[in-house]
Amino acid sequence: MPRPSRPPRAGGRRDPFADSLTRYDTGNSRAVFGVIDSLTGAAWINEADAKPDVSASVSSYVAVAQELAGIPLVSERAVRDTKVNLLAEVQRVLRLYFGRVLDDGLLHGNGTAPNPTGVFSFAEEATGTDLWSSVHAAKAAIVTAGGSPTTVALPPSAIVAEEARLDAQNRPLYDGALTAYAGLEVVAVPAMAADEGLVYDKSGCYLIVAEDFVVTPSRDYAPAYQRDSVALRTSGQFTVGVPVPDASIRALSGVQGAAFSSAYGLGYDSESGSPATQKAPATRKK
Repeated sequence: MPRPSRPPRAGGRRDPFADSLTRYDTGNSRAVFGVIDSLTGAAWINEADAKPDVSASVSSYVAVAQELAGIPLVSERAVRDTKVNLLAEVQRVLRLYFGRVLDDGLLHGNGTAPNPTGVFSFAEEATGTDLWSSVHAAKAAIVTAGGSPTTVALPPSAIVAEEARLDAQNRPLYDGALTAYAGLEVVAVPAMAADEGLVYDKSGCYLIVAEDFVVTPSRDYAPAYQRDSVALRTSGQFTVGVPVPDASIRALSGVQGAAFSSAYGLGYDSESGSPATQKAPATRKK
């Protein structure tokens, strides 16, 4: 009988939103962060004056990891086929599937146990008339609150629409894939809806892992035994933690998949300098 295993990462990023966060392994279901809410008391002083005391208001942020699990069955005869390592392939597909479900929970979970609290339930919205202005509004809000934005997460439809844009001379606006936008790393997240987007400082956004995904094969599980199959018990415990959301994350408006391209304008003309034809936010193709 194969031993419990962690499904491989083959086949690309398994859960792109989760993978883009700062991983925090806890070993238990609770992660506690100390948060400094405010500091007061610092002042300019004369030479030889007594230094003033600084008062700190401190609180705790607690995130509770929730279990994501399922038991698929695989035919015993298929597993015994020596020509195809079906078990390894099933584990790979399982990891991609569970990764998509994980991302969805970290984004949209309503916080009612056993669901995690998804970031869209608490991330304030940065408003703009289009993606470009929304991303910059989000960056400004995070920087003002003390953060340093690093990442923009978008649905694939929005990224492809932006990549397909042409400039005023009908040339591709971008040279290759859109990997950076407005100075931020771009992450494609299939679990996002077409009108969703996030800007965040990954150093303040945590993937809290109590237990990473583990696949445990078993032939003794009753439904598997009855069906001459192998049960692949798959489970892991996760949540997302953002101790200081004001300085760490913003939701975006103005993301409309393929539609936002036309709303944003028909491209850039570096010679005119008008707002509608400003230079592209990423490397132009010469």
